Amino acid sequence: MSKDKSATGKSRYARSHLSPLKEGARVPVKAHVLPVLKAQLKNEAEERTMSVSQLVEYILKHRAVPDISARQNFQGLLKINADIARLGNLFDEALKDPVQMHHHVEMSKLLQELRDLQGVLKTRAREIKL
Repeated sequence: MSKDKSATGKSRYARSHLSPLKEGARVPVKAHVLPVLKAQLKNEAEERTMSVSQLVEYILKHRAVPDISARQNFQGLLKINADIARLGNLFDEALKDPVQMHHHVEMSKLLQELRDLQGVLKTRAREIKL
């Protein structure tokens, strides 16, 4: 009594795809990369006598992944910088107003402090590793 090959194939597929994954079971991962990067992965895997899958797994396990908090901090600095720029523009407009002439010296100092603060923020933002 021979089994139908299509029935056997379906049962193997069902066993492999519908059963809960065991610890250490491997699953396929699809990624879209530039052809240059694909070739680089393949070459590095061959140099190390590993499969591309083993190399990718090793890279993911042993190299640091970009920290999401750094990106969030960077976005926060950008928002603060935009707020300071808007405030600076308001001070700049106030300096042009003849009614505010008696506050000209104080507002000029504040405007300069805002510009200096923007410079510091831009420097700090460049230091954040994304």
